[in-house]
Amino acid sequence: QQALHVARDTAERRVVRQTRVFLCTIPSSYQVRKLQEDFPDDFPNRLAMSILDEAAATAETYVPLVISIGVENLVMLGDHKQLNPLVLATGGDREIKDKNVDRSFMERAMACQCP
Repeated sequence: QQALHVARDTAERRVVRQTRVFLCTIPSSYQVRKLQEDFPDDFPNRLAMSILDEAAATAETYVPLVISIGVENLVMLGDHKQLNPLVLATGGDREIKDKNVDRSFMERAMACQCP
């Protein structure tokens, strides 16, 4: 039982130590950041890739959270011609349009012809 207890207590640390790719949405990406903070000695020095699902429906203002994780490659999945990001502002739709925050990072990247 001692071995089972040790295995259970170290399981998360062992998984963190071996992980190199994370699949997340913006709401779940904070968990990767939390793992970095909770396991600084076990978290990989570099993450090869982060895959952001529903990227076309994610406002570009949320992308810094994903980038702060420190990934080498950010893969964005989504259809930029479907749902736009949901952005709410106290000033209403006019304020959103005036500040140009109603588009996704994926839309911006495609407009710049980024690979």
